[in-house]
Amino acid sequence: MILSEHPTPMDDSVFASTGWPVNLIRYLEHRGEALYHALVAWAPPPPGHIGARCHELPPRVGAIPMDPRSLEAEAVGG
Repeated sequence: MILSEHPTPMDDSVFASTGWPVNLIRYLEHRGEALYHALVAWAPPPPGHIGARCHELPPRVGAIPMDPRSLEAEAVGG
């Protein structure tokens, strides 16, 4: 099996049975000294379509505004 950010047939089956409208796969790969990652959102197969594959959704990741001073404190260990 090749690991990737794409769902396997088992993932399709699990995603279909969970009832969640969105399922995420985060793929991490270490190449040399670098770490690469991908985050992909998938919708479950349509109900009643046994063997159907999940379809990819455009992910939207929001950020929570932070006080930049808190990041500076973390950087200096405070």
